[in-house]
Amino acid sequence: MTPETSSLISRERVVRAGRRLPDRARERLRGQGHRLICGYSIMNYDNAASIVGLLSTIGASALGGYWANESVQRQFQSQRSAAIQDQRRAVYVDLIRATTPVCDAKGNKDAAKYQSAAVELLNQQGRALLIATQVCGSL
Repeated sequence: MTPETSSLISRERVVRAGRRLPDRARERLRGQGHRLICGYSIMNYDNAASIVGLLSTIGASALGGYWANESVQRQFQSQRSAAIQDQRRAVYVDLIRATTPVCDAKGNKDAAKYQSAAVELLNQQGRALLIATQVCGSL
């Protein structure tokens, strides 16, 4: 092992262990670009660049995750709104369909058909009121 390699290995051991460096080691590390605070080696410039890169990667991934989550939530709300609107349209169409037999039975003066058509119309009106209440209540 060369002296440079052994000093790098020993420096890594000392820095990882978090022990206070001896005076001679501190002087050698200062010459290699390390910052020393209270006798402890904090980092050299290569480590600083890698830490900045790591922090920027973490920040970018957090920001990307936030944007992705917001996009999924917007898409979910849009799909939910479309489903509710489709349901309201279907109920309204059923209400209009139930109105026609009532008018026909009343015009033909058929009491039995009028009675069953009127019951169906009341059922459809109840569904329409229910969906209107659910939609207005959820907004």
